Amino acid sequence: MSVSSESESTRDRLLEVAGRIFARRGFKAATIREICEQAGANLASVNYHFRDKDGLYAEVLASTIRRALERYPADGGVSRRAPVTERLEGVIRSFLQRTLGLDEPEWKGCLMARELAEPSGALPKIIQEVARPVHDLLLEMVAELAPERNEEERWLCVQSIIAQCHFFRHAEAVLEVLRPQWAELSKQDRIERLSGHITQFTLRGLGGVHG
Repeated sequence: MSVSSESESTRDRLLEVAGRIFARRGFKAATIREICEQAGANLASVNYHFRDKDGLYAEVLASTIRRALERYPADGGVSRRAPVTERLEGVIRSFLQRTLGLDEPEWKGCLMARELAEPSGALPKIIQEVARPVHDLLLEMVAELAPERNEEERWLCVQSIIAQCHFFRHAEAVLEVLRPQWAELSKQDRIERLSGHITQFTLRGLGGVHG
């Protein structure tokens, strides 16, 4: 293995191990020593690749976000020429795919949930890279679906859509107890049912089902 390949391999191992440890322990409790020991890397490698613990944490979050958006883009892959109802469902489905961690390691969802519960200095970057594109798309669609509503009402409608998506991630354990049938569904089935439900619920809340 070349020096550059070995360096890249070390960097990737540090990101993977750090992600799992940050998700489990939180930023403050996690230590660089533990991360390096589990990644089979020396302490200096963190300084070389990420500058310090803050830099490592920020890159773990950034790389997690980039991969999620590459796989599940904000618009859900739906053409801007499609009917607004299809575009809305595409955004909601993609949001749920990222939020529920479809085919992704469990620690990634836990890491993002922990970051939202205990914000770090990296949160503004997350907002700009993940929340802003989704937020702006939803604002456009709500304005198209409910032009009679004022700016604040449209903004609140967008927050309601986002809140519904987040709820089903954070309340998974509760929902599985309340409704055992829900526990039997795969994540893919949950996402399909939820994307359709949240879309229709939103359309009715905005004043009826639109064509």
